[in-house]
Amino acid sequence: MPFLSRLRSVVDALCKVGFFLGALATLAMMVHIGADAFARAVLGAPLVGTLEIVSNWYMVALIFLPLGYLQSHRSHLIVELFTQGMSLRKQHAWDAAMQLLAAAFLAIWTIPAVQLALKKTALGESMDAVFMDVVIWPTRWFMAVGMALTCLACILTALEHLACAIRGVPLSGIVTHEQDALGKEHAP
Repeated sequence: MPFLSRLRSVVDALCKVGFFLGALATLAMMVHIGADAFARAVLGAPLVGTLEIVSNWYMVALIFLPLGYLQSHRSHLIVELFTQGMSLRKQHAWDAAMQLLAAAFLAIWTIPAVQLALKKTALGESMDAVFMDVVIWPTRWFMAVGMALTCLACILTALEHLACAIRGVPLSGIVTHEQDALGKEHAP
């Protein structure tokens, strides 16, 4: 398990960076929209490029960059309707399979996202914002990076569940579906 612990530390650190950048994008968006509203109300004219920057920079960053962090901290929705009665080992095996399936889909989506990002980077993609061009090619990497981090987190979570299925132990330090709302563990 030391290998998984070290790998978890690296993946968590990368996911925290994505989460932090998503949070910064949210703050920047709030300040930018507030400044635009102020400019409209007080100066009688909006800030040029606000819509383009908000929709192509801030929104993309705050949607895709934190996904790995959410997956790494098991904050996505989990439906346990059919698995809650399974033994601990079976639950871990099922969770490992579902994490690998999710990772496969994420990898399938990450590949074209990287290809598109490479293409748009080479073109130096920008968008016309009336009096200026807004460079948007860097934002194409937000989706690719966010999906790749989420894929890594899924693979790591699958490995952890697989290790727990083999050993017949619960994941430590988190409340998982092996525990109900009262904290009781199901029998293995």
